Amino acid sequence: MAIYKQRMEKQLTKRADRFATTLKSIGDAVITVEINGLITFMNLVAERLTGWKEKEALGSRLTEVFHIVDKETSEAVSEPLTEAMLSGEIGGLQEPVILVASDGTERFINDSAAPITDDTKKITGAVLIFREIKVDEKASNRLALAKPGGRSPGFAGMIGQSNIMRNMFERISQIAKTDASVLIFGETGSGKELVAHAIHSQSLRKRADFVPVDCAAIPTDLLESELFGFEKGAFTGAVNRKYGLLEFAHKGTLFLDEILGLDSRLQVKLLRVLQEGCFRRIGGEQLINVDMRVVGAMNKPPEEAVSEGGLREDLYYRLNVIPIHVPPLRERRSDIPIMVSHFLKNTCTRNHLEAKEISLEAMDLLTNYQWPGNVRELENIMQRLALLISGSVINVKDLPTFIKSGKSDRSDLIFDKPFSEVKKKDLELLEKRYFSRLLKYTNYNIAKAARLAGVSARTVYRVIDRYGNL
Repeated sequence: MAIYKQRMEKQLTKRADRFATTLKSIGDAVITVEINGLITFMNLVAERLTGWKEKEALGSRLTEVFHIVDKETSEAVSEPLTEAMLSGEIGGLQEPVILVASDGTERFINDSAAPITDDTKKITGAVLIFREIKVDEKASNRLALAKPGGRSPGFAGMIGQSNIMRNMFERISQIAKTDASVLIFGETGSGKELVAHAIHSQSLRKRADFVPVDCAAIPTDLLESELFGFEKGAFTGAVNRKYGLLEFAHKGTLFLDEILGLDSRLQVKLLRVLQEGCFRRIGGEQLINVDMRVVGAMNKPPEEAVSEGGLREDLYYRLNVIPIHVPPLRERRSDIPIMVSHFLKNTCTRNHLEAKEISLEAMDLLTNYQWPGNVRELENIMQRLALLISGSVINVKDLPTFIKSGKSDRSDLIFDKPFSEVKKKDLELLEKRYFSRLLKYTNYNIAKAARLAGVSARTVYRVIDRYGNL
């Protein structure tokens, strides 16, 4: 039996060696990674395209070696391996992207990714296969047009030529090369995530991951495990170790969108990570070092969030090293015409439609509208008009009634989010306001507050812990 086992192990080793030799010699570039994103294999074609030698790349994060950007905007694009490992399905990017090699050489590539599983069907890693595609000179110049200083009317995917936007672009360029924490604030739909993307794509960390977290959309109980991960057996249902988003953000940028969605306890844990540069997974004992830049975003001024108790003061001082205010669309009306043209052109091109333009009278109405939903609302309306209006010119009669009347239709704005999310936010706001006023009325007498609210004292303490200083 032992001899048979040894013979089988030798055969498996030879088979693995032959397989590796085959991968080394095929015409496509191949990179494999473990479940934690560390590279375990790279063939000769991958070495040539990335500019990295396999011996240098082994043990490095994929994002340090495989840096891809959008061919139109030059923004960093997330590699498809993470999605393949999370979904367990073969995937890839729908459009060609640009691979930036270690020496700065840019190549157009197509790629695909697939999970790697063991005998028990457990996902243990993933394989990335990509190849260079040849394009004509006109296509290869498209990236340059989208870069700052080119002919594109914007910066890193953001559209705008007004002074207020040019000042913001300049500020982003100045701070991107630093490692300072950034706090972005502005109204809903104004483009805060685009600003965060721009900071990352212009930074020295651009070869690593940009990890966005929508703090308001994830339930509090799940958000902690999403951020910190957990060890096997940490709680009921934790059948395997889970790597947290903090680990995926190592060497990269962690973007905490709607950071006010973090309750007070999680804000304390995050503050400790920022101060000490390490953390433990839930149920774990080992300290995990993490080197990341943190960018936060909120839809109100940070000072107001602190005064209302939604943002802890100590976390505010830690994050607010460099604040960036994203102006609402109504404060940069001169940008609306070029944004209208941009959104119409993109929608028509994507859907293979006849090019459309807008009449001067209709453009005047669009420019003078208040845009309570900001850029997101403008983009949605332009997409709707491009898809539904026949003919090549959009006239006043084609515009929504609320734009023609000059009165904003706020009722439509909630429908771009699921009912559960809207309900959760409204209930949280009601709970916070109710208990804040109740505690002030009772002079923070917990027993009296609980009695008046008809709840237990434990519930009152739970609300205080969730929202911080009420």
